[in-house]
Amino acid sequence: MQDARIEVSALGKKFCRSLGRSMLYGLADMGSELIGLSIDRRRLRGGEYWALDDVGFSVAAGECLGVIGHNGAGKSTLLKLVAGVLAPDQGRIVVRGRVGTLIEIGAGFHPMLSGRENIYVNGAILGMRRHEIDARFDEIVDFAGIEAFLDAPVKHYSSGMYMRLGFSVAVHTRPDVLLVDEALAVGDAAFRSKCLNRIEELKSNGTAILFVSHSEIDVTRVTDRCLLLAGRPSGILGETAEVLQRYRAERLANPTLARGKIADAGDYRSAVCISSVEVCGPTTDSPPVSGQRCTILLSVNSEQEFRGAKLELRFWNSDEQLVAVLDETNVTGHIDLEVGVQRISFDIPALDLMPDHYRLAGGLLNGKQILSWSFELARICIEVSASCPNLGIAFLRGEANVVSESGTGLLPAKGNAQ
Repeated sequence: MQDARIEVSALGKKFCRSLGRSMLYGLADMGSELIGLSIDRRRLRGGEYWALDDVGFSVAAGECLGVIGHNGAGKSTLLKLVAGVLAPDQGRIVVRGRVGTLIEIGAGFHPMLSGRENIYVNGAILGMRRHEIDARFDEIVDFAGIEAFLDAPVKHYSSGMYMRLGFSVAVHTRPDVLLVDEALAVGDAAFRSKCLNRIEELKSNGTAILFVSHSEIDVTRVTDRCLLLAGRPSGILGETAEVLQRYRAERLANPTLARGKIADAGDYRSAVCISSVEVCGPTTDSPPVSGQRCTILLSVNSEQEFRGAKLELRFWNSDEQLVAVLDETNVTGHIDLEVGVQRISFDIPALDLMPDHYRLAGGLLNGKQILSWSFELARICIEVSASCPNLGIAFLRGEANVVSESGTGLLPAKGNAQ
């Protein structure tokens, strides 16, 4: 890639599980290099493992590449290698231009110095000259929103204030390359949105960005392509939507990566397929409204009969927080699936959720067997009701019913089990 700011090829990094062995191996390697002996860096010695193996990609100016994967997949290791904090055991890394790092935000802060003093210290660590910091000082402070505490020691800052200041200094270096590792994890929703807008601005100005995050909303919003590190050589590189879909499927297939009883990230299909989902408010032609009745209609195609199936639904808000679960604990009615197409009506008497944009995930279960599960059944916007109280995370309840194949005539759920 001609305008690539980051080029990585055949990258590999190995670690040792034992600190003692790691130190011995390091001394042995240093000794070998001093006397001119070659080292086979591909060979794994006792206790060693590949954290990254044969990873390759490039990031162009003005492009944002997302890096995703389960905990321990090597995401932070990759960023530290690109930043030069770690040295690779094999492969090649080329980085062009000034680098801004949001790997360990505020790593250069001194707890006894004030926020004002730390701006200059951290700015210098990130490669800014004194006159550059002077010129951007007001912008840094304004973006961080810590004016009232600027002259207080940062040891008295909250984790959010600390993060805001560190992020603000890093993005105001006007880097050619920006490395972001879960930098928005402790920020509130307003500041996260502000940071994402700033990242978009840096992209438009030609900054190449490597963006690590567990928030699929953030990854979808700011990245152009995605790299999935999944413990295999080279990983999976492609369009963000396609790679995220692969990631969800892998998490569902591996129980150790799933969260809770059902994997909340993945699409699962067996003999049952949910082909369409409609979400409506108090009437069939109205949108869902906070605090009011809501009906969810699903078209289901089953290749065989299932008796006593259960429907589960989960609501994720715009910050990718799970805010409500509808399962066997709070849903009345079970579903007897026949062969062919059926319509399932799910009625929520009061949609006690804050007005927001939500991702609806869910599926059908038969005991512990997953019949069908989707990470994203629908995207819905819950509107404001004047009579709705100030709601937070809610405990919803609902009732599942089977509708005739044509969709006319509401039939009672068979058995109506609790």
